[in-house]
Order: sequence, then C-alpha cells, then structure tokens
Amino acid sequence: MKSSLVWQLELVNYFVKNYNYQIIKLVDGRNQKDNDFWLFNREHKKYTIIRISDKNLPLNEIQINNINNYSDEMSKLIGNTKEMLNIHVVEYDGELEENYISITDKTYNGIDISEYFIDIKKVLKPVDNPVEEINRITMDLNEYIKKKRTNIFGISRPKATLIIIIICLIFYTLINIFSNNFNSVVESQIFFGAYYKIFIMAGEYHRFLTVGLTHGNTMHLLMNMLALYNLGRILEPVYGSFKFIIILIISTIGGSVLTYILDNAVVATGLSGGIFGLLGALLVYYFHSGIIKNPALRSNIVSILLINGFISLLPGIAFYGHLGGFLFGVLIGILFTNNISWKTLKKNSLISLIMLVFILGYKVVTVNKSSLEGIYLQTDIQILKNYERIGLDYYARYLEKKLIEIYKYY
Repeated sequence: MKSSLVWQLELVNYFVKNYNYQIIKLVDGRNQKDNDFWLFNREHKKYTIIRISDKNLPLNEIQINNINNYSDEMSKLIGNTKEMLNIHVVEYDGELEENYISITDKTYNGIDISEYFIDIKKVLKPVDNPVEEINRITMDLNEYIKKKRTNIFGISRPKATLIIIIICLIFYTLINIFSNNFNSVVESQIFFGAYYKIFIMAGEYHRFLTVGLTHGNTMHLLMNMLALYNLGRILEPVYGSFKFIIILIISTIGGSVLTYILDNAVVATGLSGGIFGLLGALLVYYFHSGIIKNPALRSNIVSILLINGFISLLPGIAFYGHLGGFLFGVLIGILFTNNISWKTLKKNSLISLIMLVFILGYKVVTVNKSSLEGIYLQTDIQILKNYERIGLDYYARYLEKKLIEIYKYY
C-alpha cells in the first residue's frame, strides 16, 4: 500500500468532517483504477469541487463519462475549474495550473488555501504502517458518514433537533394532562416552567430556559416545531449537534431575559426566542458560505426575515423575546464560524457578547419589582400548593416568603 493513499484518505477525512464536503463517485475515461477522490460542497464560498489524486494528470485531460446520481448542474460545476481545487499527494516540481496543489507530509507547493481551510498544511503526517492507517481512517470515515445518512424517505435526521421536538411534545402532553388539577391550562403551563414574571422575580431564573419547552396551544406548538425542524435540518449538520443546542439554549435565554427587562408580559410560552436565534445563525451561515450571493437564496432569506419580523409585531407576540434571540443567535453564530478571514469580527463579537451578558445580568438582578402590571394571588397560591403536592414543601415556603416581599410593592 502506498503512503499516498493514506494521505488521500486523511485529506478526505479532513474535508468531510470539518467542511461538510460529500464524497461523490465519478467515472473517468481512462479506465484506470479509481485512485481519485472527488468531494462536493455546493455551499463552500470558494471551492465547490475538490479532487484528491495521486496523479499529476492535468484536469483538462480528464474525460468524465458518467456522474452517478447527480444532475446536469454538477457536470457544469466540474467543468468550471475556478470552482474546483485539484490536490495531488505526490511531489511535483513543475509549474502548477490554477487551483492546483502538490502536497505530502513534508512538502506543500501551489496556491495557499489556508484562508479557506485552516491548518491544511498540517493535516498530513509520516506513515509507518500504511495498511493499518488505511483501515483506521476508512473505518472512522465510514462511521462518521453512517451517522449522517438519510432515512428511507431521503430526509436527513438532525438527531438533536428531533430530541428537542420530542421533549417539547412530552411537556405539552403533561401540561394538558395536569391542567385538570389546576384552575386553568395557564396555571399548568406556569407549573411546568412557562415564563412567569413574578416567580422569576422571586428567584426562579430557570424559567428563562424552560419557557421554550412550554407552548400555549396546539397550533403554537406545531408552528414552532415545524420551524425548529426546518432550521435544524440545515444548521445541525453545519454547526454540529452540540453547537446547535448551545445556539438554541443561549438564544432562548437571551430572548427571555430581554423580555423580562423591557416587556410587561406576565406570562409567556414558546421556543420562539430560540428559533429566532437559529434564524440569526442561519443568516451568519449564509454570509460565511457565500450563499447570500445567490439572488434566489438571498431573496428567500430576506423574505423569511421580513415575515418573521412582521409576526413579531403582532399583538400578543413577545417582540423582545424574538429580538433578543435573534441578536444572540447572530453573535454566537459568528463565534462558531470556522472562517479565518473573520478573525477580527469574531473577536468583536465575543467582546459584544460578554458585554451584553454582563449588562443583561445586571439588569435582571436589579429589575424594578414595581414593573409588574399586577399580581395574581390565586394563581400563585395554586402553584405553591402543587409544589407541596410533589413533596417540595420547604421550597414552597421559601418561595412564598419571596413572593410576599414582592407583594409589599402593591
């Protein structure tokens, strides 16, 4: 086994895992053994196609006879060398064509692509046991690709997104089941974590997050879950499940906190703040990937933002929750973006995020308790009784004392 095959696989592994390239199967006219790897990423801002080879054969000598399972558009892309990067893992001292690179574990010749692919020059290492390395990389890559496979309907499965949807469905079911033990569904929503301003003033800050797990009615739930699923299908593969969840959580909290500080809303439910955070992250991704340059897609994202902006202005909608979620989604999306040319922007975004968290945190602990439009004594008593029902007597008494301190303002 040649070391060059190990290096080819290492590069494939690097591009697939770090930059969301897909491996495509091409058949060329030379009828030689398939030692070329072709990768495709429609959304990369510079290189749509990457060819990784152990040959020095110029691109214009390659005759593509067939492209399995891809459209005519793919054929046109392959013919556009300016959108294609050609890497061969053998030393080459001659003059390289445009968008060509010659690379091994010791040498790197050709154009510098580190602006688009960080640490590309450090990916390859000396190979002691080619057979062992090939097996290791192949198994690792196959396992990674297997996790990202589609289901039998051809729909990608964003696992974290689906888990969050299931949790929201469970909460909605529990809220409606236990509403029979309350005076109203609203009281049941509050018990299960809805945004309730006076209880947050009393110290239940977890409601800034748990509000996203509660929903007002079936239509509210379905609309939010549909939006979450559609955004999750796009963004979870881009940012990864962990970062995707972080964006959703922080945006939900950020939107709730801004509502708490600037809005007079007493009760609120829904994941809208987090969803608007994902919209902000989507906008960042569109700029980062260059998709925003596509007129059709640009019009699409503008339409989405305008429609959701209009919805945010409707009566009964937590405008500040949407605004706060979107702002946090943009800032975190920038921080999570793997773009070396955004170094200054990422630094400024981090500073802005830290300052924003500090300011909002200060405002939360110093909020004017008289900002409540009113108090709902019977609702509060009912919630405290239900805390006692589940064995939280001590906590109910503690919360009661906090509430009495707030009641003194009225």
